[in-house]
Amino acid sequence: MGRRWWNGIAVLGLLGAVSTTLTGCIVACPAIGYINTSPTLFEFTGPLPIGAKVSACYGDACDPAVVQANDDGIWEVPQEVPYLADASPIGGTRLRVVVESGEQNIIDNVFDIPMSVERTGFLWQCPGPVHFERLRISIAD
Repeated sequence: MGRRWWNGIAVLGLLGAVSTTLTGCIVACPAIGYINTSPTLFEFTGPLPIGAKVSACYGDACDPAVVQANDDGIWEVPQEVPYLADASPIGGTRLRVVVESGEQNIIDNVFDIPMSVERTGFLWQCPGPVHFERLRISIAD
């Protein structure tokens, strides 16, 4: 067999490989819904006034409930009543934080909760579980 025949076989093999890898098929991701039920953690970047009361809840038009800081100064808001609306199964992606000192509101804002998404799939093309990252709130906000 001649060299020309082997070149023809090589070209056909290459064309076959290219046609099977570049078929234009879309990689399908599994139809799995990931629900994040973890609490939201937040901290303040400046000092709070002495005796300040911190309240929080999930959503824009919610009724905040008092939360307590742990020993490290991190505040934890679980996704449960009274921080959630009664009919809501999960908290969503926004957290309302209210800081009051005496008769003065220092903060009454709604914040987007920072999140990270794990990628899954052969080439990490599919979204996976979602995790809340710590929210940092400036007292000047």
